[in-house]
Amino acid sequence: MSDKPSTSRSLPFFLTIVTASLLQVSSVHAERVIRQISKDWEYRQADKYDWSEATVPGCVHTDLLADKRIDDSSFRLNEQSQQWVGHADWEYRTTFVVDDVLNAKQHKQLCFHGLDTFADVYLNGRLLLSANNMFRTWKVDCRDQLRFGSNELRVHFRNVFSKTLPDYEKAPFVRQAYANNDQARVRLNLYARKAGFHFGWDWGPRLITCGIWRPVALEAWDDVVIEDVFYEQTSVDSDRAEVTAHVRVKASAAGPTRIRIRHGEAVLVSDECVTVPGEQVFPLKFVVEDPELWWTHDLGEPTLYEFAAEVFRDEQLVDTKTTSIGLRELRVVREQDEHGKAMRIVLNGIPLFIKGANYIPQDNFQSRVSHRDYRTLIGAARDSHMNMLRVWGGGIYEEDEFYDLCDREGLLVWQDIMFACGMYPADEAFLENVRSEVIDNVKRLRNHACLALYCGNNEVEIAWHEWGWKEKYSKEEQQAYESDLDLLFYKSIPEAIQQADPTRYYHPSSPITGYSERGNYDGDVHYWGVWHSGEPFEEFQE
Repeated sequence: MSDKPSTSRSLPFFLTIVTASLLQVSSVHAERVIRQISKDWEYRQADKYDWSEATVPGCVHTDLLADKRIDDSSFRLNEQSQQWVGHADWEYRTTFVVDDVLNAKQHKQLCFHGLDTFADVYLNGRLLLSANNMFRTWKVDCRDQLRFGSNELRVHFRNVFSKTLPDYEKAPFVRQAYANNDQARVRLNLYARKAGFHFGWDWGPRLITCGIWRPVALEAWDDVVIEDVFYEQTSVDSDRAEVTAHVRVKASAAGPTRIRIRHGEAVLVSDECVTVPGEQVFPLKFVVEDPELWWTHDLGEPTLYEFAAEVFRDEQLVDTKTTSIGLRELRVVREQDEHGKAMRIVLNGIPLFIKGANYIPQDNFQSRVSHRDYRTLIGAARDSHMNMLRVWGGGIYEEDEFYDLCDREGLLVWQDIMFACGMYPADEAFLENVRSEVIDNVKRLRNHACLALYCGNNEVEIAWHEWGWKEKYSKEEQQAYESDLDLLFYKSIPEAIQQADPTRYYHPSSPITGYSERGNYDGDVHYWGVWHSGEPFEEFQE
């Protein structure tokens, strides 16, 4: 990892101290209260084991390992003997306290940042939520079920096979999927919004886990809170950056409100508005003169600005959201030339020669990936002269820390949507689930300077056209699947992305070329010679 100083754009030291002092005083009036629910968790196999200590965030495999009920999954043939874990139901529970501060708040919601995957959530014995997608954030109002004092939270995870087998059996035709082993059962993962690599891949084991894999929090507020802020960079060059901050607020009542965007002590824009009950988006436009642009590390400095969106009610600061923003113009250029249709990335007017790698999850169990692991990997990519990482579609939408580090280290990110090597369904319920997943994650990622583009999937199209799948089906089945493929990757997903982030290029599939209907000269190609065919690395020079 580089030892160079931080490239965050900051004010002189004495001004920074003044700003920090002012923020400390203002925080007395902040309305939002967030309490993490991460302690005193227990788990058990549903209706079998006694309750044992659990770690949240985590997963059932790491809890079983800590409890010495299974051995290291990567040792010898332990993977095979642990397949029963994915076929069982599991329960988690904890208690937490609602104190006077929380109890006094008007609004209260539980926020689950990651439930893997089919989960029924109970609060004080009453069903609060049924989740069905490990990639989504689940927020649910809990005012009616919450009690002053002690509260019990319980999560029942249904095994993925019991939930997806009915969809598999009623489907008009059997859908093909890449399989590491146990081909028939692996196909069931096509109906579950769950990480594909859990079901096995050519680089890793088949360990179908479940659990509370990202944090749980209780959030409470009274009047107005910031839901999210999208910094849309409408025009950027070395002389001037024009930005629109789309501030989404949630209000419980109508009333005059002041919203402003601040950088250090400087107020960039301030707007007086009137909120109504519910959610609203307020666009605030501002300009940064002579900006220090964000560059990949091989071209310059990855400079970041800290922008704070603030909401005031009756001249009191009630909520703040601070975001690191890299000001840059990035275009994906698809132009026809004498060779075919190019695919180039142009950063601040400079065409890039992309050097990078396909990024897969660092561990089968995400909770074991440490801060040090992220710093080491991103630092190694940078020191190896890479300037882009592709987040592969069979894994996960990565943690915030991954994108933060890519921002700071000047590495671009090609972001797959989480689909890989399979014939996915496109019924109404599935499409709506995916749409919510995409919007959740695009909203989370869209402010990152590193984020270059979105891609609908990994190898879904080429698998259909070139891996012998298409020939297994009748003409009617081929037409039905190709209609589903078009609906999912050429209509539903790009529409969801456009709604949340209209500023970035969407690539429907990777590779988009390399089969007979497109040829080898239209976009990106996956070259498997060195990987699958055993060719030497020198072959890349050809």
